[in-house]
Amino acid sequence: MAGNSKILFPQSTASYRTVQKQFSSQKNLIDMVVYDTIENEKAKIDDADIVVLTSPTNAMIYLRKKPAQPDQLFIAIGKSTAEVVTNAGVKNVIIPWNTSEIALADAVMSV
Repeated sequence: MAGNSKILFPQSTASYRTVQKQFSSQKNLIDMVVYDTIENEKAKIDDADIVVLTSPTNAMIYLRKKPAQPDQLFIAIGKSTAEVVTNAGVKNVIIPWNTSEIALADAVMSV
């Protein structure tokens, strides 16, 4: 980190702080909660062959509301999201080559 620069991380209340944890010193890092991740209790989840999960919280809530089916394929953005999915016992998980939208689209279209 260059000099004494302060780095601001706007985040949700459910942040895993994955990026911040990469820094050896936490001294100049500022965590700022800017939104709250709230589950939609009334959401009805349709059946799907492929499920795209974009955050660990998204994965936890989805799998709590609708357990994975043996023939479903899950695409998880990032290692922390994939970890939630695999810890739930899901075997068919693809992690895109990058966390970008293009890599996500590529993963979906390549199935």
